[in-house]
Amino acid sequence: MKLLLSKIDQLRSQLSGLNLFGEDAIQQIETANQLIRDTLIQIEAFMAKREFKTAEEEIFFFRQIKPPIYSLQLAYMKILKIELLRPSYSKKEFKNFLKHKLDFVQAHYSDYPEFIRYYNSNQTHDDQRYFLRKNRIVLDCFPHFTDEYHSTGYDIVAAYMLAYKILVNHYDQTEKKQQTEATQSNISWTGDKVAFVELLSGLHLMGSLNMGSSDLKTLNNELGQL
Repeated sequence: MKLLLSKIDQLRSQLSGLNLFGEDAIQQIETANQLIRDTLIQIEAFMAKREFKTAEEEIFFFRQIKPPIYSLQLAYMKILKIELLRPSYSKKEFKNFLKHKLDFVQAHYSDYPEFIRYYNSNQTHDDQRYFLRKNRIVLDCFPHFTDEYHSTGYDIVAAYMLAYKILVNHYDQTEKKQQTEATQSNISWTGDKVAFVELLSGLHLMGSLNMGSSDLKTLNNELGQL
């Protein structure tokens, strides 16, 4: 089981190295989805060759292994679909569209608040109830994910909750990046560094910036960004 955890950690490291916000974002997201599929295939192949030896091993898989890897698959597939449709919307329309997609993902776990609280709190006393297949719950909306051999039901609920967090974090970063780009100036310093220092020193001596109360290092950082 430790091998499976290492594969997920390796996948996360690979995903963190991708730039999902550049001009080739779609290509990068497709690469992310391929990496996730490759890892998922390896994990499923590994599990197909073995049976769980103990209840603890089964619980570990359906709590620690399956939700994280399936959440990545759910989230990155959703990001790809959203970004492919982004050009079809105005900025205002896209916000409404994105909210609708996020609400859709959230709806898949919002009916299980007791379980979500339990899962997020890292409690373990009810693990047999939630992560053993003999106690499986049937989720009609995910028949291909929740058959009696491959799921307890709750592992899919956890996967959607984790996927929602990934999506919210991704689009928070997207919005911050867009705001930063919108505030960037088209003005660039074309003189040499000495001229900049002389200008800065002169403005500081005259008290033209913050009444002369700011030190030169702070002023240099602030004006240097401009």
